[in-house]
Amino acid sequence: MSDLPEKLLKIFIGEIIEAAIFIIFLLVAGALPNDEISKQINTLIISCWVLLGIGTPMVIFLEIEEDVLNIFKGLR
Repeated sequence: MSDLPEKLLKIFIGEIIEAAIFIIFLLVAGALPNDEISKQINTLIISCWVLLGIGTPMVIFLEIEEDVLNIFKGLR
């Protein structure tokens, strides 16, 4: 169970880095001179971010599944 805080910290840091990367992508795409291309790229970036965001809870659960099960076993 001592690994749980470390795993959660790694996941949290990964999420912050992911968000920072996507924000940089959005800022760069927003600075493009052609508004139509910029709009399409922004839509693509946001769509990718949403798809990754949907998978995040599953990754978190798989990462800490054993620790969570050990907690529930200890409660019995």
